[in-house]
Amino acid sequence: MVKLDRHSIELLEFDKIKDRVADLCFSGEGRDLCINQEILIEKDTLEKLLDMSGDLKRRIQSDKGLPHLSFPPIVHCFSLFEKEGTLLEAPQIADIGTYLVSAAKLKAVLTKKSDESYSEALAGKADYPDLKDLSRQIFSLFEADGSIREKQIPELVAIRKKIRETHRDIASISTLYLHDNSGIWQSDVPTQKDGRTVLPVKANFKGKVKGIVHEVSSRGATLFIEPYDLIEKNNNLVELENRYLQVVLKILREITAKLRDALPEIKDVVERVAFLDSLNARARYAVITNSNRAEILTRGLHLKGARHPLLEEKAIPIDLSLTEETKILIITGPNTGGKTVTLKTAGLFAMMNQFALEIPAEEGSGLPVFDNIWADIGDDQSIEASLSTFSGHMRRIAEIIEKSTANSLVLLDELGSGTDPAEGSSLGMAILDKLLVTGSQVLTSSHHGVMKNYGYTRKGAANASVAFDELTHKPTYRIIHGLPGESHAMDIAERNGLPTKLVKVARRYLEGDENEISRIIRELMDKQKELFLRQDDLEKKERALLGEQRKHDLSVHRVRQKEQELKKKGYGELSRFMTDSRKELENLVRELREGEITREKTRQVKNYLQRIEEKSTGVERSIDEVEAVLSGSAVMGDGSKEWGKSRKVLNTIHEGIEVFSGTKGRRGTVIRKERGGKWLVSVGSLRLAFKEEELRPVPPQKGEQKVGISISDVRRDHRPEFELDLRGKRLEDAIHSLELQIDRALMDGLLEFSVIHGMGEGVLQKGVHDYLRKCPGIQDFFFSHPEQGGFGKTIVRLDSST
Repeated sequence: MVKLDRHSIELLEFDKIKDRVADLCFSGEGRDLCINQEILIEKDTLEKLLDMSGDLKRRIQSDKGLPHLSFPPIVHCFSLFEKEGTLLEAPQIADIGTYLVSAAKLKAVLTKKSDESYSEALAGKADYPDLKDLSRQIFSLFEADGSIREKQIPELVAIRKKIRETHRDIASISTLYLHDNSGIWQSDVPTQKDGRTVLPVKANFKGKVKGIVHEVSSRGATLFIEPYDLIEKNNNLVELENRYLQVVLKILREITAKLRDALPEIKDVVERVAFLDSLNARARYAVITNSNRAEILTRGLHLKGARHPLLEEKAIPIDLSLTEETKILIITGPNTGGKTVTLKTAGLFAMMNQFALEIPAEEGSGLPVFDNIWADIGDDQSIEASLSTFSGHMRRIAEIIEKSTANSLVLLDELGSGTDPAEGSSLGMAILDKLLVTGSQVLTSSHHGVMKNYGYTRKGAANASVAFDELTHKPTYRIIHGLPGESHAMDIAERNGLPTKLVKVARRYLEGDENEISRIIRELMDKQKELFLRQDDLEKKERALLGEQRKHDLSVHRVRQKEQELKKKGYGELSRFMTDSRKELENLVRELREGEITREKTRQVKNYLQRIEEKSTGVERSIDEVEAVLSGSAVMGDGSKEWGKSRKVLNTIHEGIEVFSGTKGRRGTVIRKERGGKWLVSVGSLRLAFKEEELRPVPPQKGEQKVGISISDVRRDHRPEFELDLRGKRLEDAIHSLELQIDRALMDGLLEFSVIHGMGEGVLQKGVHDYLRKCPGIQDFFFSHPEQGGFGKTIVRLDSST
């Protein structure tokens, strides 16, 4: 297999991307595989990996997701039990059992044909041996932490019972000794020496206790004596503990033998799980970085909204295109304008794509499969090798010219710099001539004016530039295709602190030497800027129209949803009310028929009629609310209405208008204003006084005033962190950060992330767990694996149905 140029990989910092992807693996074996995998140059193999990674990405983004998986490192155990007669320790056996259980879970998910996310390719990779019986045998004898399941082994239960009895006998004998002749003991508590119970006797009373002296304290004041009465009991205890150990060793040997017999199958499982884990890590990285799959092109490249992944939030999206007919793209423009970042982004994306990673760019981006990627970026100066900057570049470029092919990507930063401009330009053009003949796809940057002319005069070459804002004198980091750019050295020098007088002198020198090319470039850039302004204006109008359409669709959806909710709620309440009222009415009628009419019975009838009236008023109000929603008003959570700009008018109370009154919202008509700022309202057969804030106008009905819904356009300004670090924060601030993280994760579709809280005194850890335990949107949370942070980090899984 041909390997990509190592120096280019280091220049483009691809190893950092690999490390980030590897950190997302569930297993140590998957991480090692990810780190050691090479960049691919075979199109078919690459597309198969991208297909499987994409299938896993869709599963992660779906409601199904993947089950909780735990793959502790077990490969190091293989060499321990390959040979006959060796045995594994209990924790190692438990780790293998845990690994096999998770492998079975993963297989069950990926091979389920009835699942919507089923992938035949993934199912084929997950078709490894089923070792459920072996894992069941392991966990019938051991707990997950490696402790023995004593209750499942009768022989151990019997031995443990005898051990407890022997301990009680020893404790009883020791207590009798210590209570008698209390003055001879250094302490009233027995101690252990070499696994045997002994008593601390003061040195001057050593003749008082008959037994074996096991140890003398450093000062000689205390003798640790095993009385003759305890010797037999201690011996029995040693024998019992040895028998217990022998039974455990027998179990370990038997399980180790079974694992040894199944070793080929276990290795196959580990190999396949590691491969699937490396793909799953790629899928998770694509979700976290909001990446999309690049189309595989024959030649050229097209990056749309490309964001350099190592710059994270600081990255400014760029658009970069190299057509099939164009072999060389010369990028010019000011320093710090983004030329180098553009070259690095293109090269890094090519490597990511050929590592079967999706790229952080918009859909529609495309890249070919290069046979190698060659980069000459930065300073190759070497004092030890007696190489200047220019010499270092020339040596590197000589290697690139010798080894590059028509299927190579070549990145040359500041071509021709570091020497006399005229000679450097000539060398640069000669180098590009050679690469044109080779047919390599070349991205190069330069400040030389002659190089700009090369992009216009050579077939297969083209110009591009990084835009510069003439008003702010700052680069915009936007790539303009088809136009060369000026260096704007004067503006940048002045902005970075060079004295203004000195810059003016430099401008006078420049005016005398300014050539026609610079004038043409400025005129072309002015035209280009005018086109961009028109394009921006059209895009703004398009976004505004889309926003209005979205608001309209949302308002229709909310109105229909509110209508259904009110109808459903009203039908249910009305049904219950009718049932209860019918029963109450039957009871009242029966009581009136059976006895005389009393004041109490009269009061009950009045109360019943009043409740009927209140319910009727409530139903009328619900109907009004539904009609209000359908006519364009928005019902607020407290029962009030939001009428946009007309709210102030509608809230004005005056004689003759209909209102909802009091806390129960009974409907009535305003008669007049009373003293004390109250209003007299006719409610049914009653006239009641209410404060103005207790009255709400009845919304207009059909044929009256209609007001549109006011809907705010909520945008997400922040994205969730895959790993939220809370260390160093107070508990209150940490919980607030966690709340924001959960909200952003739910909005962004991130269903799993980790929280670093550290261990310390445990206050932050406990607070985080207490909050997660009460939070309704949490599906599960648990500590991470020891190698990933252990008790200092918690993995949080969100409920996808939230």
